[in-house]
Amino acid sequence: MRKSLILLVCVALIFYTSCSSCTTIGNKAYVNCYGNLTPCANSTYYVGNPTHYFNSTYTSNLYTYAWDDVSIAMANAKTPAANAPVWRDYLQSQVPAFSPTQVNVLYFTAQLPHSYKEGSNIEFHIHVAYPDNSAGNSTWYFSYSWANIDGNFPVASSVTKRFVASPVVANKHQRVSVISSIDGTGKTVSSVLLCSIQRLGNDSDDNYPSEIYLVSGDFHIQKDTIGSRTENAK
Repeated sequence: MRKSLILLVCVALIFYTSCSSCTTIGNKAYVNCYGNLTPCANSTYYVGNPTHYFNSTYTSNLYTYAWDDVSIAMANAKTPAANAPVWRDYLQSQVPAFSPTQVNVLYFTAQLPHSYKEGSNIEFHIHVAYPDNSAGNSTWYFSYSWANIDGNFPVASSVTKRFVASPVVANKHQRVSVISSIDGTGKTVSSVLLCSIQRLGNDSDDNYPSEIYLVSGDFHIQKDTIGSRTENAK
């Protein structure tokens, strides 16, 4: 009788534990009742600590998004017929080198992923390297036109000149925040930006005396899902 009672209690505990606790599979929370998976009440997609979402609606904004890069390979960017940077051999690779005396420009595009937190602002950075330890400032200029699918591309927005101080260290990898906030109001997944980046080597405020290597660029975006729930929309 005692063994039967213990067995009954154990079965009851297994039943209770199995059907009352949430577990995560992929990016969603489930209750596992004897192998039957049922989404937890009000469970939703999450990024970050999932414990804020089990059996509740959002109660904190600490984990409602995460940051990620949309990287631009500048080595694959479009060079114009005029005002193009030259290509330099650099550390067993090649990079576009921007002149200290001329205007050089590259053109590129970026498409936002299905993980993008729709309507959120984005940032743009460039990553540069310096071939020597000279001191001085460089002047950069960025433009973009951003449109959703089935939307019209607007007139390009131009960013005020960005002055960048050299690190006075040869081969130093420096990240430059060209624009800290691009308004994302109304923007959706798979929206596209048409962009250009220039060094104004002939600007009176550009007094860094050497070429600068543009090694990469990226948009910092906020993500609130691992993808979209349908092929074309969140």
